[in-house]
Amino acid sequence: MCAALVDGWCAEAVSNGWASPSEWWHPAVEAVADAVTLGRDPIPAIRRLGEARAAVGVPVREALADLEALSWVSAGEAPGFDLTRALVEGHSEAVLAQLFGTTCEDPLTRLTTLPYLCTRLAEDYRAAAAAGVSAASRRALIVVELAVTSGNPLEAAVKMIDVARAVQAVFCAGETSAAAGYRRVLVLADRTPTLGALVEAVRELVRAVTTPPIEVRAWVEGLPGTHDAAVEQIEALAA
Repeated sequence: MCAALVDGWCAEAVSNGWASPSEWWHPAVEAVADAVTLGRDPIPAIRRLGEARAAVGVPVREALADLEALSWVSAGEAPGFDLTRALVEGHSEAVLAQLFGTTCEDPLTRLTTLPYLCTRLAEDYRAAAAAGVSAASRRALIVVELAVTSGNPLEAAVKMIDVARAVQAVFCAGETSAAAGYRRVLVLADRTPTLGALVEAVRELVRAVTTPPIEVRAWVEGLPGTHDAAVEQIEALAA
């Protein structure tokens, strides 16, 4: 079913005027087709498709025509507002990243960005597949979250500077720590027998180095079976 959808989508896109048929396929296309075929929320995959199209220089008008082709083939109607917005947001953010040369580091907390975390995860999934094991057996996500927030994003962001420092002090052996909004930090770490102790160490260090003490929740999130599902997991945690 997924292959049939991809073939029909490609044919419709070409008939709609896709400029380079040989360059239409991209891994992001497969992720969108999987989401549509399996009945999952397609918005995260559509957003990544917009990013992928922008990365190779596809104009937003052509990317929107491509989305319209998908919608007519899969649902027999024009794409709705949510899908269109997801594609345009992904496309525009990728264009801005190219224009302004954004780094992989959050300027406030000095943590890495979520796109960088997703890239590191992709490397882990490929390495695990090559070794014939699951990524979840090797790696895990640690979530560190402000336990109490006032609802003021600025106040939470200031607290997150101290939380980020504590996280980086504990996870200092090559783990990837990323900012997820203004109240969570995500850490991609090896799944080892000491992981639980490190999580508890983060809680204790945050209390010890902040005045008044900041309370955080911290826990281990297992990774799902695929990289696409892991990206969706991260997006949900960052919401």
